Amino acid sequence: MPVKIGYQGLEGSFSEAAAKEVAKDCGLKDVEYIPLETASAVIHNLHRGTIDYALVATRNSIGGNVEETMREIRDSQLQLKRAHVMPIHQCLFKQNPDVSNADITHIASHEQALRQTEQFRKKTFPLAETIEEKDTARAAMKLSSGELDSSHCAVICSYEAGINHGLCLIQKNIEDKKDNETEFRLFRLPQADLVTEEAFDDAITRDSLVTEYLGKFAIIVVLALALWGLSYIDGTPLVKISTLTGYLLAVYVIYKRVRNALSIRAIKGYWKYYSKPDNNVDERQQYHIPRVVEIRHTEDHFRLHIYTSMKGKGQISVIGEPGYVFETGRSRGKFTYEYRAMERDRVDVSGFVILNWYKKHPWSVINKMNGDYCGIKSKEIGSFTFYRISQEEFNDIQQSEFLTK
Repeated sequence: MPVKIGYQGLEGSFSEAAAKEVAKDCGLKDVEYIPLETASAVIHNLHRGTIDYALVATRNSIGGNVEETMREIRDSQLQLKRAHVMPIHQCLFKQNPDVSNADITHIASHEQALRQTEQFRKKTFPLAETIEEKDTARAAMKLSSGELDSSHCAVICSYEAGINHGLCLIQKNIEDKKDNETEFRLFRLPQADLVTEEAFDDAITRDSLVTEYLGKFAIIVVLALALWGLSYIDGTPLVKISTLTGYLLAVYVIYKRVRNALSIRAIKGYWKYYSKPDNNVDERQQYHIPRVVEIRHTEDHFRLHIYTSMKGKGQISVIGEPGYVFETGRSRGKFTYEYRAMERDRVDVSGFVILNWYKKHPWSVINKMNGDYCGIKSKEIGSFTFYRISQEEFNDIQQSEFLTK
C-alpha cells in the first residue's frame, strides 16, 4: 500500500511541492499525496489515521509564524520526522488577459502570501483590497471558475497553480525579499503512547496510592524479618542490635542504589523542547523552533547536549550540569539545571531552568516536562516544554534544515 502524505493546500500549491521534496529526503517511495486545505484538516486526518504523515507550513522568513498551523501542533504530541526550508516565489495572475492593472480592485490569496507581498501591493496596487483565502492554489481555482470577479480581481499563487488553472501571468517573483523562504514540517503520530495530564490525574488517584501502600508493606516486611532474625542471632543484646543495624543499613543502601538507578533511567535519553519567551532578548528563543536535547548521565551528574539553530551559523552545543530532585510528591518531581552558553550578539545567555514532571510509577520514565527558564545577566525569562523522543526522531530533527541550514 502507498504511504499517504496529507499536505496543507491544493494541487499546485507550495505545500505539494514541499511534500514531494520531503518524501524524497526521507527516502519514502510509492507515496500518495492527499491535498487538504487547512492545517486543522491535515492534523485531524493524521489523528484519525486516514493519512500516515502530515505536512504543514510552519514559518515564513517574511510573514513569520503560520499561526493557524501553530495552534494545531502546539499542544499535540506529534513526532517530527523532517523539516524542509523551501524558497518561495509568489506570482500574480489574472483570469482575463484583457484586464488592465488599473481595473484590478481586489487581490486574493492566503494570509501568508499577502504578508510576503505587502510592499509590492502597496507600490503597484495601492488601492486594491485584499481577500483572504484558505490556500493560494484555491484562490487560483476560484478565479478560474468564476467564483472571484474575473474583471476586477487578481490572485497571488505559485507559478504552477496559476498555469494549471489556465490563468494569465501578470508578474513573477513579487515577494518583497529575494530570500523569501518557508519552513515545512513533516509529522507522524508517536510510535508509543506518552503520558498526558489525564494520565497524571489517574496516577494520583490509583497507581500512586497502590505504590504507596506497597512501599509501606515492604517496610513492614523488612522490619518483621529483622525482628524475626534476632532470635537466630547469638550473642549479647549489643551484638544483636549491632547486627540488626548492619542488616537494615545494607537494605537501605540497596534501596538507595535502586532508587537512584530508576531516577537516572527516568530522565536520561533523547528529548525535544519548545521555548516561549516572555520578552525578546534573544530572538532565537522562539516556540516555533524545536531544539533537540540528549540528556546523559556520567560521573554522578547529568549533562545536557542541546542542539539548536543559529541563524545560518550552523549547529551549536550548550552543555549544562544540572542538579536534580526526584519524588518531591507522590508522582511529581523537579529537574533543575544551570546552563552556560557562549555569548551571542553581546548577550550573555547563561541562566537556569526549573522543570516539573510527573509519572505514574517510580520505575517508569518521564515523558514530558514543563517549566521556566531565566537568564542570569540578560534577565530573559520564558517557559519550556520538553517531550521525550526516540533516537530516530532525534536524528531526524538534527538532519532538518532549520538546524543545519
